Amino acid sequence: MSLQTLETYKDFIGTDEISFGGNNFEIYFEEDDFDNFIDKHIIQVGENITVVCRRFLDSGMTPDEVAGRMDVPVEFIRECMK
Repeated sequence: MSLQTLETYKDFIGTDEISFGGNNFEIYFEEDDFDNFIDKHIIQVGENITVVCRRFLDSGMTPDEVAGRMDVPVEFIRECMK
């Protein structure tokens, strides 16, 4: 497995015009024996916990409800509200 650098990505897509901050993302794994590979690895991609907290609050949940849903102290939720 290897990580792609900015320079190798520019070569791959054929342009120097790279933009960051978009709502696009790619993760790619290449493996000859993929079934064996995934039996020994956990791959998790998740949102920032503060973003999740704010999304729940914006949906109308109370701080107590969000704390219960996220299994975190209500004090953490109140910090996210600042």
